Amino acid sequence: MTDLKQELLELVRREGSINCTLVSERLGYTRQAVHRHLRELVNAGELVVTGHARATRYSLPASVKRLHRLDLADVDEREVWARVAPELVPPTATLAATAIAEFAVEELVKNAASHSAAASATLQVDSTLEQIRFQLSDEGVGLFTRVRERLGLGSELDALIELSRAPLTTEPRTHLGQGLLLLASACDQLTIEAGGLLWQSDRERGDQLLGEAPRRPGTRVTCAISADTELALDALLRQRLARQNPLAAIGQVKLVEHGGQFVSREEARRLMEGMERYRVVDLNFHGISGVGLGFAQELFQRWVPSHPGTRIQVRGAGPVILRVLRDAGAHLT
Repeated sequence: MTDLKQELLELVRREGSINCTLVSERLGYTRQAVHRHLRELVNAGELVVTGHARATRYSLPASVKRLHRLDLADVDEREVWARVAPELVPPTATLAATAIAEFAVEELVKNAASHSAAASATLQVDSTLEQIRFQLSDEGVGLFTRVRERLGLGSELDALIELSRAPLTTEPRTHLGQGLLLLASACDQLTIEAGGLLWQSDRERGDQLLGEAPRRPGTRVTCAISADTELALDALLRQRLARQNPLAAIGQVKLVEHGGQFVSREEARRLMEGMERYRVVDLNFHGISGVGLGFAQELFQRWVPSHPGTRIQVRGAGPVILRVLRDAGAHLT
């Protein structure tokens, strides 16, 4: 790409849109040279054109997708940020949004290099003027597999549940997961797909989604940040240090439909492990076809009396499940 084309793209990112007169005045090139390079950028899909004659304006496409291949064996996350920032951060972005994006890129690249065991990763930029958005993909060891191995859990599904409940420390020195959950509290939406499973944190809704995803090698993380956010990253960090869980206010658990049923007392004990940290635990039974009486009794005859500071509320349960829970001692409205 010629120097002029690069200058034109940088000017569009700063101004939002440009025309030949503006470029000539700012950069000192002739209108003929500017027009020729603008048309080449339009033909290449780098810019879009609107209007006619003197009203002609050039701007970035609504969504510009660019791919960056990263060598994880010798990657510097700060260099990656410096390389992708001009494309990733729109001219409309606040300083707060830029700071969150910088933290997100560096944290996710660092985690991929340290924990994925992949040789390379791909960072795809997909930002608009309203939203900073990117996706980091690798073909190494999936995140939920890594968590399962390091924490000695029974399955990737157990790792998914664990990630949704509390900060993870699978690497004592690097604290895999703690920066990830801080990032989840800063981004509007953070989605992790690995091993056929999906975890998504939605800050605006104050909720998490646990479910299935297309099975593919490695891990795919998608991060979306509103360009106009004023959320201060340092304030979130102080909040996290104080509470040790940026998602603690959510207090919600969506039962993943894994076979469609929760039956045993052991499943109930595993589900509620660590839940005493919440004042309210919101159990969402949507999509669950049945529960065992032992499961219900473990929840409402053993766990609830042992944790008077935590209240369980139930939603999404059908009439049969509600009857089983009530027979086990649940006080449901």
